[in-house]
Amino acid sequence: MLDLVTFTLEQFSSLGLEWTDANWQRFMDSERKFVDATADDVLKFHNQPRTYPTYRGCSLLQALEIFANTNIRRIPVVSRQDRVVGMVTQSMVVSLLTQNLNLLGSLKDKRVSEMESILAPQQKLLFVKEDQRAVDAFKIMSDNNVSGLPILDTNGLLVDSISIRDLRVIGTNAARWRRLHQTVKEFKEIARQEFPAQTPQAPITVTANDTVKTIIEKMDDGNIHRVFLAEPANGGRFKCKAVISQGDLLRFIAKETGVALDFGGEEAVDEKTTGRGAATGGPEAMELGTPRARSDSTDADVDMVGGIKGT
Repeated sequence: MLDLVTFTLEQFSSLGLEWTDANWQRFMDSERKFVDATADDVLKFHNQPRTYPTYRGCSLLQALEIFANTNIRRIPVVSRQDRVVGMVTQSMVVSLLTQNLNLLGSLKDKRVSEMESILAPQQKLLFVKEDQRAVDAFKIMSDNNVSGLPILDTNGLLVDSISIRDLRVIGTNAARWRRLHQTVKEFKEIARQEFPAQTPQAPITVTANDTVKTIIEKMDDGNIHRVFLAEPANGGRFKCKAVISQGDLLRFIAKETGVALDFGGEEAVDEKTTGRGAATGGPEAMELGTPRARSDSTDADVDMVGGIKGT
């Protein structure tokens, strides 16, 4: 999805990133090029150095390791014939965690304040002001390889959030590209009008005293990809201190357990986990134990997991 954002911004760059009556026709002329673009055209802007697949039948431990050690958000699942047969996402793993919270033990009760080792790398909070243009927000995401940002008001307080999924607001109609030149506040208002079910009414926040369990439950409720660590400010508002993404959550769990969560058991990467919806294994599908890379397959599988561990 981030590749699509970068590709879309590139179309605007070629037009000067400005919307005026003088270049209106140029925008309309570029619509056909945008609509007819192929996957190869978009992949030219792919910013990941490599793709990490997992094989059908392998433990979901592989997926957790990949998510914990890379910035990848989706993993293709391939057959022994190297054909893509499904996809595992961070959201699916978070959903599985929700179903098996009791097996996290005391880890689920750790406070957000104890996640400092994961949040420390966020030396500088990335954000966008509500009076900036929407296109500026997507440019920040593309330049920094992030999928969402907090939206701050003129006083620096958290008022909303914007993500790459909000790009749906412009669709493929060049006439709607003008929306990218509206303010972030206006852009989000359109998103809520046209996609109310997919657009949260307010940013999802946690405090330093909340628990890992709270983060998991909030992320699984409505497929939320990030929550914002906030502290109370005047007037019932919040100041954003950090962004906690699904990737941050999975990295923290992997670090605390030594990547010892085995979602495999009898439950492996199959249509239950790669189709629509999340995995639905019972208690035996997740266990805490010695870190290990389980595979029922070839050396290629083991080599791939070994390579991830070293990154």
